Amino acid sequence: MLSILLSLKNRPDRQQKLAQFYETYGGQMLYLARSILRHPEEAEDAVQDAFVQAGRYMDVLEKISDPQDQRNYLLKITQNASYKRLKKHRQEDCVDQLPETPDCCSDETFLDKLCLHWEYQTLLEGLKQLEQPYREVLYYRFGMELTPAEIAQLLERKLPTVKKQIARGKQKLLDWANQSVK
Repeated sequence: MLSILLSLKNRPDRQQKLAQFYETYGGQMLYLARSILRHPEEAEDAVQDAFVQAGRYMDVLEKISDPQDQRNYLLKITQNASYKRLKKHRQEDCVDQLPETPDCCSDETFLDKLCLHWEYQTLLEGLKQLEQPYREVLYYRFGMELTPAEIAQLLERKLPTVKKQIARGKQKLLDWANQSVK
């Protein structure tokens, strides 16, 4: 954040505009980040990340004349920052599940942890093979564990569309899994 403020040092108008965005939309951005991350500290960090991004793209924000569009832009940046943090923590959790040494836990626990790790990696590998709309909804559904209603709201799509994309994506993922087993 400091680097962004320093880069705006010679531009007090941009510093003021960024502060105004914080005053106007900071609460909404924090609310959105908390709804995604569910940890106040993580949400605050995501909002800070979003303002760092906003500082980098002040040229874009200044070109947007409609306050509603500015709000939507800032909320989208916040949403992306929040999901980036959530993804990072989920990947760390998945890796953390693997024991460091094979003799650290019982055979059953070791096998369970190893299977969970492989399942997660296989899911990510399979998702990479899908087309964009299916990859996106399945990632949010299984990777981020969002409900279809949350995905529809996030992607600004109709709920029946998201449900159909999930169903078709699951079929495509099963087809991929069956082909890779052969």
